[in-house]
Amino acid sequence: MAHWYVLKAFKARIAQRITAWVFGSLLVIEAAILPPSYLKREHDLLANQESLVMTSLETALLNPQTTQSGALNQRVLEHLRSQFIILGGAIYQQDGTLLNRHGNSPQLDLQAIEALLNDPILNRVAQTYDTAIRITQADPPLYLVIRHDIRAIQQELNAYTGRMISMIILISVVVTLGTMIGVERLVIRPILYLHNDLLMAATNIRKGVRDSPFHATSLQRRDELGEVIVTFQHMYNQIWQALEERKAANLSEQQERERANQLCATLTQLHQTQAQLVQAEKMAGLGRLVAGIAHEINNPVNFIHGNLAHVQQYVQDLLELVQLYQHHYPTPVAEIQTNVEEIDLDFIRDDLPKILSSMKIGTDRIRDIVLSLRNFSRLDEAEIKPVDIHQGLDSTLMILNHCLKACPEKPEIQVIRDYVALPPVECYAGLLNQVFINILSNAIDALAEEIKQRTVQECIDNPSQITLRTSLINEQWVEIAIADNGPGMSQEIQRRIFEPFFTTKPIGQGTGMGMSISYQIVTERHRGKLECFSNPGKGTEFVIQIPLRPDSCEIAPSRLKQLKIGNLTTNGAEIRLVGNAHPKAVH
Repeated sequence: MAHWYVLKAFKARIAQRITAWVFGSLLVIEAAILPPSYLKREHDLLANQESLVMTSLETALLNPQTTQSGALNQRVLEHLRSQFIILGGAIYQQDGTLLNRHGNSPQLDLQAIEALLNDPILNRVAQTYDTAIRITQADPPLYLVIRHDIRAIQQELNAYTGRMISMIILISVVVTLGTMIGVERLVIRPILYLHNDLLMAATNIRKGVRDSPFHATSLQRRDELGEVIVTFQHMYNQIWQALEERKAANLSEQQERERANQLCATLTQLHQTQAQLVQAEKMAGLGRLVAGIAHEINNPVNFIHGNLAHVQQYVQDLLELVQLYQHHYPTPVAEIQTNVEEIDLDFIRDDLPKILSSMKIGTDRIRDIVLSLRNFSRLDEAEIKPVDIHQGLDSTLMILNHCLKACPEKPEIQVIRDYVALPPVECYAGLLNQVFINILSNAIDALAEEIKQRTVQECIDNPSQITLRTSLINEQWVEIAIADNGPGMSQEIQRRIFEPFFTTKPIGQGTGMGMSISYQIVTERHRGKLECFSNPGKGTEFVIQIPLRPDSCEIAPSRLKQLKIGNLTTNGAEIRLVGNAHPKAVH
């Protein structure tokens, strides 16, 4: 564990920053010291070489017999030739006249010679060093200009610079390593220990463990970090004390809140139950009213429809008798002829069969409507009976036929039936018809709202359609799909479409119970599934799955279609909402 902390300490960003700062600072300081040290070393080497040359010249000038300028000139030049560190030299008179020169000596005037006496010239590129001295032993005095060879000095300086740079890097590395070790032991490692202790403290608080995570050795430190650890220990104790006080204070508040939540849930459930009971009673009353009207209409319509065939036969016999009279008595009396012309007997003979045929078609239509009303009005049937699903769908469409037909305000809404042969389904026929009419009404409202926003040509190119499709799944389930090519709805509305009291219609036009009651009828009363699938701009499809026999049903088969948007769980059943549904079709 300790080795892990050491490795992590050296990898810590603050340790890397301190190390880089120390190493860089040392390099900057030592780089600032190197140029002056280099120049001082160069000055010392040049002074040493100049001192050697001057010592040798003093030896040559000690002969008292050579005080004459000519003899002294020759002796100095001979000495210069014997020095390997001298590239050349020149002797000048006091007026600046050149007397003699040797090798690569500079040619100067009197002013340059006098300046050279006080300020020697160093040429590092040519590796030369020019100096001048005044020979006072000569009579008259002379000027000696010497050009030194500093190549050996330059080599010595290069070696000195290399040694200095190596020493600087070595010292920087050693000091940096020492700093890293000190920072790791005194700063980074305690901080990592503190970080681990804080994480453990957070874990203890989350798990409800009161034990202090801070080590005794950390709490006994006598530096600033120790004071920080002691402060964290104090904060940890205060947090625990506050949590315990808060827990004690919230106990009664939580109980009151739970009691209030239970009351709210009970009140909401009562409201929903009340609304459902009102809706169910309304639908039951409507069913009884429709059944009564259908029964009252059915008797006279059957009387008329049953006698139309006899009336049609009697009329046909009478018309044949009239034709027979006209054949045998082509010239009737004047009174009969006048009456024939007044009543237009030829028109009556031609139009009366058509009237009877139209009456038969009308009574057939009334009989179909009455039959649909009787089928749809089975809302108060409390028993499960085998019924024909297709008959229930067709009866619902018959009831809503006035909403599907074309009118001046909107074109016709086409209905496409895609039925397969289904066996009788054991279900509550009236309740299932209520589900059909709720879904179909929503689809019609959505299509009607979309038609208002479309042009005539758009309605012709893409007519509004409602598709009814049935199928048999695994020989145990019946699937009824009701789809339209309407606009769809937003995801927010789609997630709430089966919630009680939720409606997108204006106040007074929707109760928000239609889809909620439909969901409960399918899932609770029939142990089935109600799913909604849609894509924006591509319409909506509601899929109903119910078992053929509720007492032998298994789990409803899943239907994978499009994208799953959200989940809504009610009374243990799940509804999958995919895409969009109708924006203005939730009752």
